[in-house]
Amino acid sequence: MRIYTLLLNQLSEQAMRQLPSETVVTSCSWLAMVMPRLYWEGKIFKVDSEASLGAWVGEARRVGVRSTCRVEMDMCSTTPLDRIALGRAVNPGGLEVQCYEEP
Repeated sequence: MRIYTLLLNQLSEQAMRQLPSETVVTSCSWLAMVMPRLYWEGKIFKVDSEASLGAWVGEARRVGVRSTCRVEMDMCSTTPLDRIALGRAVNPGGLEVQCYEEP
């Protein structure tokens, strides 16, 4: 089971690396722990709510960030692994993504 979990996290990280944005925001508090390279590169940020996302976007714009993707990952949910596996058949990265880019 541990190997399978590591594989799912690796697939999600690969999918995140292909996103068309400078940064990734998520509500998953432990995402950076299973994808430390994204954390070390300064690409991933945690937001808790719509209000904190708005505040984060404002600060990001202020420092020159013009694109971000909001990402939720199936492995951050309480969904059992057997159901996650079914979803991965159609969404191998296990991500729900909304990307934003400013001109």
